[in-house]
Amino acid sequence: DSQKIKLGSTAVALGLFGVEPRILLGTVSGFGFMENTGDAKERHLAVLYTTLGADTRFDGGPLLDSAGKIMGVTLFGSGQTGTAVSGDVAKAFLTEVVIESKKAPEIQ
Repeated sequence: DSQKIKLGSTAVALGLFGVEPRILLGTVSGFGFMENTGDAKERHLAVLYTTLGADTRFDGGPLLDSAGKIMGVTLFGSGQTGTAVSGDVAKAFLTEVVIESKKAPEIQ
């Protein structure tokens, strides 16, 4: 549940790409929100900013909390700031991809 993430929480990025796996430790340093445009005005955590910095070996890998639970998926970094899409957004996106892929016609 992305809503439980707090500023200063430990952030662990797993670098799954490259010659060998890597682990990078940092903290959650900020949030980005998106608003629901429906009847109820709700804010959903969409983006996490971290102190993990820029390293392409971590792009697309999981961002974990100190208990090993997924907080998000790393996207990119710039300087000393890393960016990740929140776990809730990633889950919603992947759910939609699976639903749409089941609707697609089979290729003969």
